[in-house]
Amino acid sequence: MNATLKNYMIAGFLLLAFTQCDTNRVFYPDDSENIRYCNSIVAAFYEQDWDTYRSKFAEGAWFKHNQWEDADIKVDDIIAVHKINHQHFLLTRGKHEEWLEWSNKEGKRYVELWGEIVATNRYNPGDVRRVPLNVSFVIGEDGRSVIGEYVLIDTEQLRLSGGIAEERKSIHFMDIKQLSEADVLAYFEGLNQVIHRLGYPDIRYRILKVKNPIATQSYQYVLESTWPNDLVYQRIHEHPDYQAWADKHEAMIDQLFNGEVYRKVYRLN
Repeated sequence: MNATLKNYMIAGFLLLAFTQCDTNRVFYPDDSENIRYCNSIVAAFYEQDWDTYRSKFAEGAWFKHNQWEDADIKVDDIIAVHKINHQHFLLTRGKHEEWLEWSNKEGKRYVELWGEIVATNRYNPGDVRRVPLNVSFVIGEDGRSVIGEYVLIDTEQLRLSGGIAEERKSIHFMDIKQLSEADVLAYFEGLNQVIHRLGYPDIRYRILKVKNPIATQSYQYVLESTWPNDLVYQRIHEHPDYQAWADKHEAMIDQLFNGEVYRKVYRLN
């Protein structure tokens, strides 16, 4: 686990243990209606009941997750990532959970969950990971809906790294022909944003250009991307959001990759 995240979560558990001493907060019974409501969101996540999951959040609900920093994330973005995680792992609830509902002096209510996800690698059942989790649900003014969500989770534990032997790089030697550099960069930045939303912020397409090229020289541009393994590559490329962005720019892609030299390479050391 990332050391900073680990320390933060340890501090959070200590805060939970002593939080009842905070005179600026009002606390509610641990079987409150809002806790039961938020628990049903968590249950829908594990049951992969995405219609129920989506219905529990107010329209326009916002999400702040440590893996996305300040990105504008909506409920369908969250569901897309959840679906990928469920494809890679059998996800079950840890045995120990702590729930707490409280309100601040302004009257805003929060429901907090401290627990862990047990993630069993579907392609290697002996690989079982325990992933610490802290979720803070923000309750709407009507007291019956969730308008926002803060999440701290060790996302590295929910990635199939596969080890160095499986890491792959895709390399395209190409020319942009009559296309503009700005359009090409914008297209791949759009793909990068899709990949980011799917839970892989470290995977990016990068474009390199030959310095001081000769006008008649071919392959003046290189497109490269690094993937943890073939499975992650396949899952992302098959995702509807990825395909929708590619289909929207089909004419440009056909022109860009016509005559390219493509190599799929793997690390040796």
